[in-house]
Amino acid sequence: MLLDMKGDTENNDTWQPLSLATRRLLKRCEEQQRENGASNAGATKQAHEREKERLRYLEHRVRELMQFERRARGE
Repeated sequence: MLLDMKGDTENNDTWQPLSLATRRLLKRCEEQQRENGASNAGATKQAHEREKERLRYLEHRVRELMQFERRARGE
């Protein structure tokens, strides 16, 4: 599945795989979490573990999307 980043279907140069857009979003979220973690040193260990588990789940889902896209392309 491809995502039109500019909303312009005339220019195919702006299209990218949905998995790439998702991975970029996850990377941005991770960076924000690191920044927030540095400013909020009092976060509990339990909350940190929940967040790690959530990130593992999101990464798993991204891998599934990538596999789906490969199968859809016939690879």
